[in-house]
Amino acid sequence: MKYVDEETRALVHQQRINDLEEDNFLAANRLEEMTFGDDSAFTFEDELLPRKIKKTQKCVKENEILEENESPLYSKKKRKTKKSPLIKKRVHQRKSLERIILEEGLSINDAVPNYLTMSVKASDYPRRFFCTVCGFQHKYTCIRCGERYCSKKCESVHKETRCLKFSD
Repeated sequence: MKYVDEETRALVHQQRINDLEEDNFLAANRLEEMTFGDDSAFTFEDELLPRKIKKTQKCVKENEILEENESPLYSKKKRKTKKSPLIKKRVHQRKSLERIILEEGLSINDAVPNYLTMSVKASDYPRRFFCTVCGFQHKYTCIRCGERYCSKKCESVHKETRCLKFSD
């Protein structure tokens, strides 16, 4: 079993945090991520259209003339149905914190309190640590990588997935 020093542990911990932040990032518009030559390949409005509407046939009146191979009860004319209006939901663009700060023009030197100038006193209670697998309060610490877990089940998950970066 390979033991890892504190510097390497901190480096791996920071890398995991960076990976999580990249996973949470949402583009302002999902279409920006797609690189099609033209916009006709995909439009967002297609997702808002109602699903396929069942086709119904109108019952034939007695005085109408039927064509060959037609049932006397139904004709090939489709019933005129009211088309449901396209539900236009305003999609709110999700913005990252960095983008909001840039748009608002916030800076540390502002006289008005803002996100960058906020501060809080240190907590009176000790720091709490949580299981890296399930999020409960930790009871054990991995001797190999220093990550915390709460039970034997979480330990096995940790060793199978999260501790693999340190394997020989």
